[in-house]
Amino acid sequence: MTELAQPSKKRNVRGKSGDVTRDAWVTRKPLAEAIGRVHVDPFSNPYSHIIADRACMIEDGGDGFGGGRPDPGSYKVGGKFPLYGTADENTLTFIQPGYSFTPKALLHYQHTRYIALLRFDPRVDWFKWLYTRVQAIRVLWDASFEPPPGVEASSNSFPHALYYRDARDVTDAVRALTFGWTKKRKD
Repeated sequence: MTELAQPSKKRNVRGKSGDVTRDAWVTRKPLAEAIGRVHVDPFSNPYSHIIADRACMIEDGGDGFGGGRPDPGSYKVGGKFPLYGTADENTLTFIQPGYSFTPKALLHYQHTRYIALLRFDPRVDWFKWLYTRVQAIRVLWDASFEPPPGVEASSNSFPHALYYRDARDVTDAVRALTFGWTKKRKD
């Protein structure tokens, strides 16, 4: 497996502000609807608008890394009766992890049909690694995110993009909200 540098333990949040609500911000509903239904959202939260067959939330005991299981793509959906599963190469996975564990998340789900919503920033270590593995990149016209309840909305001046492992997963609705390009397939 190709190695990807792991980040330091320092929080990479809004200019290192230490904002504890950082990982509770969610994809805006119009974008979530444009993406469409996915099979697994391993890094979800109770406020998410992503439509997923399985959503892993730490708030109810879920774990996008499988609750300690070593299998790539393993996950745990929490709740009263936890469900364990393993995403495979046919699983459409939505990856929007906290930036403190982005490299780990990308490696864990690299074999799936993922859609990753991350910063569009060639300066970060994981960007080059990810760029070589996706077929399509769609940069958002509006990179704002919805804040958790009780938190004031703020503008996000940093561009974000959807990184698609399989370009066939880009919907027309996503194309209308983004600009970008598709690489040639290597089939």
